Amino acid sequence: MNGIKSITPVSRTTAGTVQSVRVVTDEEVRIVESAMRTNLGGLKSSRFWVHPIYERGKLTAFLFYGSGWGHGVGMDQISVASMASENYLYAEILRHFYSGVSIERLY
Repeated sequence: MNGIKSITPVSRTTAGTVQSVRVVTDEEVRIVESAMRTNLGGLKSSRFWVHPIYERGKLTAFLFYGSGWGHGVGMDQISVASMASENYLYAEILRHFYSGVSIERLY
């Protein structure tokens, strides 16, 4: 896709993971939904934001910034570390990420 004019996330999950992006080029508008991280240059995360970079009024690049390298399912290690540092108990942390679970002693 030569002559990219814009890259815009179109849809996200409730957690913020990008599900599709609109890529506008000189020749077409394409919605990318599969292999998105690969198609966008090998991004490490699907939870990202895009910022166009201009030099002297001309679009020269896109800056992708994101939050994590995870799969978007389960616990976020940064959030867990933050909650633990704020003295949340392990049961509170587990319930935060896995609603509707019960924690029981097995022995």
